[in-house]
Amino acid sequence: MTGGATHPSADLNPLDVRAYAAQGFDLRRQGKLTEAVSLLQQGIARFPEDAALACEYAWTLSDMGDGAAAAGEWRVIRQRFPTTLDGYLGGGLQGRRAEAYDTADAIYRSGLARFPDEPALHVDYAWSAEERGDQAEAVRRWSAVRERFPDLAEGHLRLSVALLATQRIDEAEAALAGALERFPDHQEALIEYAWIAQIRGLWPEALTRWERVITRFPELSLPRRCGATVLLELGRYAEAASVLAPAARMLPDDPDVLAVSGWIATRSGDFKRAEAVWQIFRERHPERADGFRGGALTLRDQGRWDDAEAALEEAARRFPDEPSVAMDWAELAERRQDWPLAVARWRDVLGRFPGLSGAHHGLGRALMGAKDFIAAEAMFTAGRQRFPDDEDMAAAEAEAAAKAHNWPRAIALWLMFRERFPGLARGAVALARTLRDSGELEASVTQARAALQSFPDHLDLEVELAFTLSAMRDWPAALALWESLKAKHPHHDGLRSNITFILGQAMADQAIRGGAPFEIPRALLESANVDDVPAEDQVALLKRFESLGDSCEFGMVQRLYQVEQMTLLRWAFTTPENLIAALKTRFDGVGDPEYTEIDVIGDEYRTRDRRYFMQSHTFTSPTAEPLEFFAPEQCRRLQWLKRKLLDSLTTATRVFVYSGQGGLTQGQITALHDAMLPYSPKAKLLCMRVKEPGHPPGTVERLRAGLWIGYLEKFSTVDIAVANWLTVCQTVTEQMES
Repeated sequence: MTGGATHPSADLNPLDVRAYAAQGFDLRRQGKLTEAVSLLQQGIARFPEDAALACEYAWTLSDMGDGAAAAGEWRVIRQRFPTTLDGYLGGGLQGRRAEAYDTADAIYRSGLARFPDEPALHVDYAWSAEERGDQAEAVRRWSAVRERFPDLAEGHLRLSVALLATQRIDEAEAALAGALERFPDHQEALIEYAWIAQIRGLWPEALTRWERVITRFPELSLPRRCGATVLLELGRYAEAASVLAPAARMLPDDPDVLAVSGWIATRSGDFKRAEAVWQIFRERHPERADGFRGGALTLRDQGRWDDAEAALEEAARRFPDEPSVAMDWAELAERRQDWPLAVARWRDVLGRFPGLSGAHHGLGRALMGAKDFIAAEAMFTAGRQRFPDDEDMAAAEAEAAAKAHNWPRAIALWLMFRERFPGLARGAVALARTLRDSGELEASVTQARAALQSFPDHLDLEVELAFTLSAMRDWPAALALWESLKAKHPHHDGLRSNITFILGQAMADQAIRGGAPFEIPRALLESANVDDVPAEDQVALLKRFESLGDSCEFGMVQRLYQVEQMTLLRWAFTTPENLIAALKTRFDGVGDPEYTEIDVIGDEYRTRDRRYFMQSHTFTSPTAEPLEFFAPEQCRRLQWLKRKLLDSLTTATRVFVYSGQGGLTQGQITALHDAMLPYSPKAKLLCMRVKEPGHPPGTVERLRAGLWIGYLEKFSTVDIAVANWLTVCQTVTEQMES
């Protein structure tokens, strides 16, 4: 060697086999694969009977991407060292990487014969079936992993994924529920469990599950995106935006977060904001079609057909291989009821993307619109035969029969759908609707009530039942259900429209007095329920309150009504005892660099006070500002917010709110208020608890002058009990003024 370079083996003891293996592993870990190969070859030449060296050499070849050489080495290892586990693990993995699954399975079975109790072999054997795409076999193998190694989280999780792939949704959900009993904080299991509720359309349950993920892993953006998407489906647009806001602040350039923000604006009809969001998306992510699609569909939803047409034509030119753009363009012709153009565009989509079930579906729809029912039926039949596991195609065939008023065939097809996809609520919803439309009202009610046993609280299913009861003029039952739905989904615009429509029928029947007399619930007739108070009144109400922390929930409530107070504790967590200590010392040291820690959690800077252990969101990503610039500015900001809080405590013009998610004793509540009184004898404090006997949600208990306890249905930063909060704040305000 020249120039001072040193060969990797120069300093090795030529008699120490462990030194060759250790340095070879270290070089491989550093990515110095060529040097590792050279070193290990020398070691193998000196110690040809050492299995560890041979295995390290084979792993290095595998990492280099030399699959053929690696496979050969693993074969030699299994022959020369048949009791070495790595020979089977490495050989099987190499077979999977080459998509030679039969070879991989043979190697794994050989290994399992020697190592029947080795979990890694069972796991890799199951992965082989899953990667091959044989989901039925994957279910069998992952079931075996779960049964043999119940403390291995991977077996539970992958079994649920395989069950989902085979449409065995109930079993997948049960598998995940069992996994979470053993591994309550397993991130992937929590996410999959929430996702199942979402794909089943069980929106309230999905919200609850996503909230659990968000609470446990607040740094993740995926749960916030999904939680916002669920709220979007429920028509709760303001809450969807509020849930998404922290993710949008932490990840301003994340295209998925930005896309959800755009869809919220589009779907809510906030077209000015939607156009702005989609414009930003296109500027930041010109390589993605989402921004062009979102902008075009926003134009479409405003009825600006020609502008939407031009935008989609441009999108189609930019993204000729993007099927969603081609489908949107074809669907636009459908929306305009230009059936010849729609048929032509859908034929083009089908010609370019023949493996896309939506293309078959779209062409069938267009043919239906063009009154070519024979061709449409043939298209749907062909689609069902080609995509037997595609629920959308199966649904399209049934919907086509219903549109043609071929009720016996439509009912039969929906029954087949339910049998084929028992875990999907849409079949139950459509069957109830089809039975009602065909005049079989009693059967529709029976079917809907039975389905609600499998899909409890499913909004669309309950709406179908309510519509059928209304069609039967069973007004006591129908109106009670509509009242319940309004209480559960107070922000759902579609539901409100349905109620308005039904009330017209009910009031007409009431006026005619046909049948038994009935009363219309006051909650359905009132237009000024607490959730319907004009926004400006809610804003004025919520501005009279300020958060003292423990959670972000009250801050989220204020955000829903655009009350954006800049306060020290709005996004902070601190225990009652630490908050009392801070109040007694006038928050001494808050914002001082020596007492302020700034950590990166997920993709967000978080602050933590060393004296009072206050932890707070900043909603600022490290990618947005380097720590050396962010830290001093944040300390100055904390000091300023501290001064603002001290001024607010002294003037005592606001009611301070402390959300006791962990539970508050009466002693803690009075101690908090006592710590505030030195600032002003007029200090006012509202502490929150979860409902309890004698204190239902929305009620207020006055302990003494300036001190109240409010009660909520639940604590949540996703599915917020907004009505309870507003009622409590209104009651406290009224008591102050009385």
